Amino acid sequence: MSAVVLAGGLLFGTVGCSPTIQSGGREIADPGQPLQAALSKLKKDNYASIQNNSVTVGDNTNCFYQRPNKDSDDITDQVACGPIRRIGQPDDHVWDTYRLSFQPSADGKSTARVQSATAHAVVVNTALLVSPDDTKPGAAADVPAPQVPQTSITDRAVALSDQDLSDVTFSTPAQPIKLITPTATVQVIGQAVPGRVPQQLVAGQDDPAGNAPYYRPATGQKVYAYKVKISAPAEHAVPASTTAAGTVPDLTTQLSIGVGDQQLPIADNRADPQKSFKINCGTTGAAYPCKPAADTFVILMTVPDNAAPSLAATTAKHTQSIALGTGQLTSSVSQVEYGHNSLVAKIGEKVKVPSYQAKISVPDPTAKPPADDQSADDQSAGDQSAGDQSKGGSSKDEPSADSSAGASDKQTEPATKTKTKKASWSMRIDSVALSAFDPTRGWAPAGKAWLVVTTSGYAKHDPDDAFTDKRVSSIAVTSAGATYRPDGLTDADFAGGGPLATSSEVSWVFSVPDDLTEADFTFRPTGTVAADGTSTAFTVPKPATATLKPPK
Repeated sequence: MSAVVLAGGLLFGTVGCSPTIQSGGREIADPGQPLQAALSKLKKDNYASIQNNSVTVGDNTNCFYQRPNKDSDDITDQVACGPIRRIGQPDDHVWDTYRLSFQPSADGKSTARVQSATAHAVVVNTALLVSPDDTKPGAAADVPAPQVPQTSITDRAVALSDQDLSDVTFSTPAQPIKLITPTATVQVIGQAVPGRVPQQLVAGQDDPAGNAPYYRPATGQKVYAYKVKISAPAEHAVPASTTAAGTVPDLTTQLSIGVGDQQLPIADNRADPQKSFKINCGTTGAAYPCKPAADTFVILMTVPDNAAPSLAATTAKHTQSIALGTGQLTSSVSQVEYGHNSLVAKIGEKVKVPSYQAKISVPDPTAKPPADDQSADDQSAGDQSAGDQSKGGSSKDEPSADSSAGASDKQTEPATKTKTKKASWSMRIDSVALSAFDPTRGWAPAGKAWLVVTTSGYAKHDPDDAFTDKRVSSIAVTSAGATYRPDGLTDADFAGGGPLATSSEVSWVFSVPDDLTEADFTFRPTGTVAADGTSTAFTVPKPATATLKPPK
């Protein structure tokens, strides 16, 4: 029979002949087989979604060869399969494409084989689709509409990239929602209530609902999304207290979601979904002060629809939480940092104790001993004894009741003299700070705060090297009639041979009420003064003082 060549690479014979498909001028052997293989692959690749009706196919779903243009005799290396409908996709995005490979054979033909998918839910020009039996592409409207499956996943939270929910619109919270920890400041900057469960919340879970781009929430559940910003904490500017010993605790902060009596871990889908989301003290495991990597991410959660979820941060064994709906803060530790715009104030004031004199009594080796008052009495007693014997008294030694009366019961006091020792002291107050956390003292309790006063340039003018200071006992802070002493330090720490004996700059820490607004720093040197092997305690009568005003 004769044949007629038509445009598009199809060779149609006379009535009763099957059209011929070609590529590169070679006829494709058994051209229907690759299309059937592609259709089987399409259904296999989407099996789970077809089962839950989030993806639908119909009787008119088929696979077709594609021409590059209407005038071409050859087909391309792409097969288009459809229509296949997916939830969330427009009605014209109903085609998947698969790559073809061609193998020439000895009879001059080529064998086509279907490879992997190259695109999903795309638009194709159906006028360029062809099949060996002249089947025409079906209409998308003839394929059943896909349904949103209902997930069975409940009470779960994940951390996502802030780009993962690009189709969700976030609004700014009506009130500040912020947690301040030694590791980082955690602030909610956006909130949303998606009407569906994004696929990222279900990924990796054994959900009978199967695969879908999104789901209906499980019965009794509601979905929330919060955009969160991580920044360096204000505490990184607060000097750490001076200490002779102490270990800085692990300052990793663990985030979780509070729902009723339970805490839901936040799976870190950006790094390892098997691990809970945490904030490191620094990018390279740095110690205090923490300098975490700046970050913005999204917390996506499904929780009971009658619950009031909260965001919790656990650092150094203590947890703070804030209600995501109201901004109400709950904490067993100090909340002083929430009420201050800054934590450190510069002082730059010098305190001086000028020329103090201490008088000390010491032995005087040059003094003459006192006269012996007993010698005259002894002579008189001798004369009397001798007279009695001349009158016939017995010469025999006999004991007498007052035979020892001549011995003196007095103890001679050693001679002393007074020596005067002089000294003066000074130091500089550099800064004052209020903080909820100190790396070696830990968290301040609720209602309290750490007042950190940094001093430097400690100097003592002691020409005779006579004064031994008790540096901790010399320092105090007074406010509203109360006196506060340095926490975590002892006089022995600064004594000769002590770990802080040569320390000039010291950050003194005091446990004070968290509402303290003003205090007096008092420097009143005390200790011992010595001369000629004799020492005695001293305390200067009038302290040097400076007013401290922590920042507001």
